Parts: sequence; structure tokens; C-alpha cells
Amino acid sequence: MAYTMYESSIYFTTGKISTPDGSAHRLTAPYQAFKTKDGYINIGAANQSNWERLTKVLGMEKLNDNPDFSDSKNRQLNKVKLEKILEEVFITKSSKEWISILIENSIPSGPIYNMEEVWNDEQVRHRNMDVKLDHPKQKNSRNIGVAVKLSKTPGEIKTPAPLYGEHSKKILKELGYSIDEINNLIDSNICGMQ
Repeated sequence: MAYTMYESSIYFTTGKISTPDGSAHRLTAPYQAFKTKDGYINIGAANQSNWERLTKVLGMEKLNDNPDFSDSKNRQLNKVKLEKILEEVFITKSSKEWISILIENSIPSGPIYNMEEVWNDEQVRHRNMDVKLDHPKQKNSRNIGVAVKLSKTPGEIKTPAPLYGEHSKKILKELGYSIDEINNLIDSNICGMQ
């Protein structure tokens, strides 16, 4: 429910039921994904200064004088038209080229990766998010590392996922079952064992 904050607030205050909006933000524009020559990037020009820097970088300062795009409210009201205008520009360069240009000009942006690109990303590797563990059924299995790394208790992935029923006897014993009771539960297929 936390991910419906905007949609829920709009519904509570106006009764309006939100419709799908693609990658675009509901309340500001442009704040969404755009196709580039070789992929996609995300742009977050959510306020007037970011918008003006974006139009300057794109060589489209004239959009600032257009009443449809002159302020945040009007950009949001005319976001479909604005999206079409910006799509024509972003398709002209690669994602890497655009990200370099946008970051250099302090415009919030980032690449949109496929899974191969995610796992080859320098920051993902630096944060040790690809954890390799030996699993009984697959040597050197890849696992997702701990996302939140606290300075005093960073956490780590130490063991692979258990096999089906791998810990059944140990857990049942900890719960106070006798060996005979445990064997009876397993023999009766009430508890699984690998």
C-alpha cells in the first residue's frame, strides 16, 4: 500500500481513480523514462531549475516561453505533448552519452538497465551485491547480497537456501519432539525430508 501514496491521496481527496501512467510521475513532468538510441534513461526534472537546465542542455530553451510548458503545473497538464517532443531528442544519442551530458549539467537522471547490465554495474559490484555460495545442487550459485549495509552491522549472506526438509529433524528436535516422533512424522509424510 505504501507504493500507492499518490494514487491513494488523490482518491481520498477527490474520489478520482488513477489510471496507468507508464513510467511517468503522477504529479510532475518530465519525470519518467525516455527511449534513447540504444536503451532507456530516466529523467527527473521535477522542479523549475532542473527543467530550465534540461531545456538549455537540449537546446530547447524556447519551451520555457511556451505557456504549455512554462511551469510545473502546465508541464504536468501537457505531459503527453511534452513527452513526444522530448522523445524525438533523446532518441538521437546513446544512453551513456545522455547520462554523461545530464549528470555533467546537474540534471537528475540515470540509466535503465537490463539484468545483465545491473549485475555488471560498478556500484553493484562495489557493494558486493552478487554473492557466490556453494549449494549442494549448484556449485558457485549466485545470490543477491544484503541491500542495506549498516556501518556497525553490515550483514552478509553466509549460507545458501536450504534443500527441501534439510533442517526438519533439527527444528522438530528443538521444538521438543523425540526421535521416534520425528521419524513417525517423516515416515507419515507429514514433514518433508530430503
